[in-house]
Amino acid sequence: MSEELAPDDLQEHFRAFELLDDDAPMRGFKRVVRGTVRDWDKLYEHAALGFEKPFDVRFAKALVKSLALLVGSDPDVVYGYAEHGDFSLLLGGAEDKDAPTGRSLLSKVASFAGGKLSLLLGDLALLDVRYYQFPSPELARIYFQWRQRCQAQLSLDRYVWHALATGSGDEAHAQTIVETLANEDKQELLDQHKILFDEIPVWQRRGTGVYWQAGIDDEDPSLMVDTTLPSGEEYGDYLKMFL
Repeated sequence: MSEELAPDDLQEHFRAFELLDDDAPMRGFKRVVRGTVRDWDKLYEHAALGFEKPFDVRFAKALVKSLALLVGSDPDVVYGYAEHGDFSLLLGGAEDKDAPTGRSLLSKVASFAGGKLSLLLGDLALLDVRYYQFPSPELARIYFQWRQRCQAQLSLDRYVWHALATGSGDEAHAQTIVETLANEDKQELLDQHKILFDEIPVWQRRGTGVYWQAGIDDEDPSLMVDTTLPSGEEYGDYLKMFL
């Protein structure tokens, strides 16, 4: 199995680093903002929007464009990462007293990204946002690797669910299988349906990165969208250029 598909439950661990509304970040700490599309499944299943299952390129592009708006408009953002219903922003260290508090930064992210995503999708997309500060680059790296493992797990589960629900029409049974089978068994099940998980598009398994690339000589920097991210420790090495 080439993908790491068993994300550790780090949700509670990272809560210890979350900034509250009026908190100012500590100088030199790495800052991360996470945005989650509220009720993503309901939005994705909205019949009028006509999204393809298990994943839709139009939805993915809309989320990446919303992320690119944030990366491109805020000089503090050094890297953005898009999942299926989430995105994360890596900001530089808070080097001065004017670094935004949680309230001001999260309001900006929610309004910019939520407005852009709603416009692109043609329906209201609301965001839940969180603001973290990490005392070391290593913790920020672990955070992004964790999000990528969650992306891989979600991809596997949705492909399994879709294969079973499409074949039998029994969505409840498909959900039970997703919740009880080990990942190795899920991949074997996909093999039986002639779906090779390691061959589905990389962006569906590993997410998409957005960042500024320096121009050569006198050329202006360009905003890069990377849909072929590495995984595992290679992704950890990839992140070092932003940390």
